[in-house]
Formats: sequence, structure tokens, C-alpha cells
Amino acid sequence: MEKKSRVYYLISTGEILLKTSECLSDNDLSIAQTTIHQDIESYPELKGKNSNEIDYIELEYGALSSTFTNAKSYRINLDSKKLELTYYTQEELNAIQQQAQQNEELNSRVLDISTYLNSNVTTIADVEDLILQSEQNKIINGGF
Repeated sequence: MEKKSRVYYLISTGEILLKTSECLSDNDLSIAQTTIHQDIESYPELKGKNSNEIDYIELEYGALSSTFTNAKSYRINLDSKKLELTYYTQEELNAIQQQAQQNEELNSRVLDISTYLNSNVTTIADVEDLILQSEQNKIINGGF
């Protein structure tokens, strides 16, 4: 049995409140499709809403991941009651990928530095002691 994904929205504005997940199972009892009232009780995004204020559209099983892959934004067209999506351009996707790579490289460098510093705590302390000793010697020897 398949449980279709639902996209809940406010009837007055089309604002999307919730996308539910989809599910596929051999056991019909484990994934029974819920009612709107059950969903209002189950999902925090819908709690406190009146069933007259919200509506939903169902997506065919398997459409959830393919439909929203690379989606920049989405909304419900209130006239047609259909999902309208805006997708990232290839240039935007490239920029996002480049930024993700830069973030990954930066995180890796920070981790390397952190690991080095943590493994060389005594070395840093030794360097600080040498500097202090050098300054003390300068004072004892009249500034030399």
C-alpha cells in the first residue's frame, strides 16, 4: 500500500503549511492514509487550525522527491489548486555547489588546525615559557 504525500495550505492565501512524507509498505495497516482531522491533531504545523481554514493536495507516490529536487520555491495556485514550483537555474545550482565545496574545505581546514592545536598543547605552552624566559632574561640583563 502507498501513502501519498500531502501539501497542506491555507485556503485564504495559499501559504504552504506542511508537506507530509510518502510511504510504501507491504503491511496495509501500518500506513493507512489519514484524514485531515487526524493530521491536524498529529502535526504541530497544523495544530490550532480549523479544517475550514486549510486544504491539501495529494502528490502521486514517488513524485515527492522528483518534484522538489532543485526546487527554489513552491506555492499553491488557489485558482487551479495545483502546485507551482520555481526551480533553481543551472548557474544558481553551480553557485550553491561551489559554496558547499568552499564550506567543506573551510571546515576541513578548521578541523585540521583544531586537531593540530589540541595535539600540540604542550608545544604551545613550551613556546610561551620560552618567550617569558626570554623577557625575564632581558630584564635581568638590563634590556639585552
